Amino acid sequence: LDFYVTTLPGGFQVSGPTKATEGDSVDLLCAASRYNYTDSSLVWYRQKAGRLEEISAVRRRGATRPSLKILDDLPSKFDVGKKLRFSSVSPEDSGVYVCQAKTGGPKRRSNMAETTVKRQLELRVQKLVKPHFTDKLNMGGDSIYVAEEGESLELRCKVEGFPRPKMIWTLDGEEIDLESRTTFIALDDNQSIRIPAVVAGRTAGEYSCLAKSRAGEARLVQRVVQVEPPHIV
Repeated sequence: LDFYVTTLPGGFQVSGPTKATEGDSVDLLCAASRYNYTDSSLVWYRQKAGRLEEISAVRRRGATRPSLKILDDLPSKFDVGKKLRFSSVSPEDSGVYVCQAKTGGPKRRSNMAETTVKRQLELRVQKLVKPHFTDKLNMGGDSIYVAEEGESLELRCKVEGFPRPKMIWTLDGEEIDLESRTTFIALDDNQSIRIPAVVAGRTAGEYSCLAKSRAGEARLVQRVVQVEPPHIV
C-alpha cells in the first residue's frame, strides 16, 4: 500500500493573515507535500486585472532593503514551502495572492498525472489614519472661568483615527489617573472627563488631552480658572 505523510490538508496549502494594518510585517506561506512537489515548483503570483503576475522581490522607492521577499521555508520534514514576506505592508499591497505548483516531486505517485494546482488568499491592508478630533467641547479655546466652587464641568476630546488612539489626560503636566481620582468621572472610553464639583486648588489648572497611536498624535489644551469673589481686606 503506497502512502505519503504531510502536515497539510490535501498536501497543498496557502496560509497567512487576511487583514493587516499599514506598517505591519506580514508573511504568506505556500506549503506543499515534499512527496508530490519540489520547492522550485512553487511560484507566487498576484492577481491583477484578471490575470496573474509572477512576484519577485520588490524594493520601494527610497527603501534601503527589499520591502517584499520570497524565502524558502520548511514547514515540516515532510513538506516544502515558499514564504512571501512583507517587511512593512502598505494599502497598495491589498489584493489576491495566488500560489501555483506543478505536481512532480521526487516520489510522485505513479497514478498521479502531472497537473497544476493553485491556492489563493486575499489580503486587505488598512491605511493608518492620524488621530483627529471630531468633538472638542470646552477644549482648545479661551480660558474657562468657573464662578462658584462646586460647579460641574465636562471636558470633551472625541477622537477618530486608525488604529484606535489611546487617550491620556493631564492636569498641569501630570497624568490624571482616572481610575483612582474620584474628583473626575471618565466618559466615552476616556474621551471625556466630568468634574462633578470644581474645588479650588485641586481641579482648576491647565488640562490637556493627548490622543496617541502608531499613526501619530493630536493634542488639545484648556485652562480652567477658579474665580474668587471679592472680599474686604
